[in-house]
Amino acid sequence: LYSQLLELQDVEFVRIYENMTDITDTRGLPPHSFMAIIRGGTDTDIGNIVWNNKPLGIASFGTSTVTIRDSQNIERQVKFSRATPVPVYVNVVVTKTDNTFPDNGVDQIRAAIVNYINTRDTFGEDVIYTRLFTPVNSIPGHQVDVLEIGKTAESLASANLPMTWAEYPITFPEFVTVTLTT
Repeated sequence: LYSQLLELQDVEFVRIYENMTDITDTRGLPPHSFMAIIRGGTDTDIGNIVWNNKPLGIASFGTSTVTIRDSQNIERQVKFSRATPVPVYVNVVVTKTDNTFPDNGVDQIRAAIVNYINTRDTFGEDVIYTRLFTPVNSIPGHQVDVLEIGKTAESLASANLPMTWAEYPITFPEFVTVTLTT
């Protein structure tokens, strides 16, 4: 199931959770069920893969439902979940330390941060704010005076951003403020 979902066009990440117990688990999975959480792909493609790979008698679970037709042309409801994007806002203040800082260094720092956050190939993992120093420092000729992140522009802090088991971080250039001082 995992590998076939991951092979679908435009699928970026897959995680499969299962509950083999007799009680609902901490993620809300009913007893004896499984849930595929997917980032990317189309509902129909995902539904067909889930149906063709699910164990007999074990329910699929999730927040998305797709109707597929089985090999006997009977309509079946298949469930899975979509990973939830969480916006990440970033505030960086840097001081130019020498002439190696490029003329478009602010834009390069912004692009490096956006690329770093958006190319993470997982979800359910916290955004560790100190790891953002790496993309910021890939641009020469400055020092970092302030680095803050938050889920809103009003909640910025020099602290990690927690993600739940079904969330993934995403940002956009307009969410990243880079201020240059000299």
